Amino acid sequence: MNIIIEKKNIFNVTKNAIKIRSARSTVEAFKCFKIEASKKRQELKLTASNGEIFLSERVSATVEEEGACLVPATFFNEAISKSNDVIKITQNAKQMNIKSGNMDLNVITLDVNDFPKPTMVKENSIKIDLDKNIFQKSIDKTLFAVSSDETRGNIVGILFEIEQGHITSVGVDGFRMAVFDSSIDATETKKLIIHGKLIGIINKILSNAKDEKIMMVIDDNTVRFDFDKVRIIAKVMDGEFVDYNSIFPTNHNTSVVIDKNEILMAVDRSTIINFDDNVNHHNLVRLDVEKDHVTISSSSQNGNISEEIPANITGGELNIGFNARYLLDALKRIEEDKICLEFQTSTKPLVIRAPESNEFKQLILPVRIS
Repeated sequence: MNIIIEKKNIFNVTKNAIKIRSARSTVEAFKCFKIEASKKRQELKLTASNGEIFLSERVSATVEEEGACLVPATFFNEAISKSNDVIKITQNAKQMNIKSGNMDLNVITLDVNDFPKPTMVKENSIKIDLDKNIFQKSIDKTLFAVSSDETRGNIVGILFEIEQGHITSVGVDGFRMAVFDSSIDATETKKLIIHGKLIGIINKILSNAKDEKIMMVIDDNTVRFDFDKVRIIAKVMDGEFVDYNSIFPTNHNTSVVIDKNEILMAVDRSTIINFDDNVNHHNLVRLDVEKDHVTISSSSQNGNISEEIPANITGGELNIGFNARYLLDALKRIEEDKICLEFQTSTKPLVIRAPESNEFKQLILPVRIS
């Protein structure tokens, strides 16, 4: 291998790929980048994997001699980040040499054949063109609600439900749920669950994408994303997701329309009283829904805090408690200035959505308060 490449071309590639590689894997190849140089295409292809997700990205380079090898990912990433504008890479036998300016680095490489091959998506797979911003929004609105407990089955992933020109994403952890629905230009019908950790990595890489469209290719076991000169292949989770539609209440006894920013700041301020309080580490917050306002309050061994916010209330009064962090997470992801809070009783889930819209709705279970 003998190539010359500009740092600006490869730096973002290594930044994306380092998110994929597995530093703790017992498979040495997963600690490495697979580097392939093509003289015909005049490009370098870099591939990284942790066994569950594969990332390949191509970048223009001056290739004088073709070649392929595995190079330790951390070393290569650091070398590129600390290089000057132009980088020369050569590789012979079991050693790679990287030169840039006065820097002259050598590193031992591994056999390229040691790198596992990704599972290929089947030829008869469903192909969908997605708007990048819509897909990223569907992730941002639901990923925060995904369970981090690996013993909880498929709720460690996001459900993507594609049907009748819509894509619905769902995140749930047993205490809260977020559902986001958006229109897309697709007639296909498909459900898939992608692990939260994987979709988080994919989302970060998409943030650097220049293309406004993503090609999503899906079969029963695998999903592939193509954009720019990037290809990501990830495993799809097996099994059924929870029936989220049956969980949302079909009616409510009390409806509160309130300023989003006012209640967000009030809930945030309510956590002050629990700062450094290990006894009250869940940051419980109480909502007292009264005639024309909602009182946000919290108390601990340190003291207490309360704040009244005017609101348009329909239905009966009630007192209810929540985990403040869950409320904050939910409120921060709402873009509208006004929100609607729908209550049944003080022991039933709260539904949060924008007034007159079901595009984005959330559910939070209450906690018992004294």
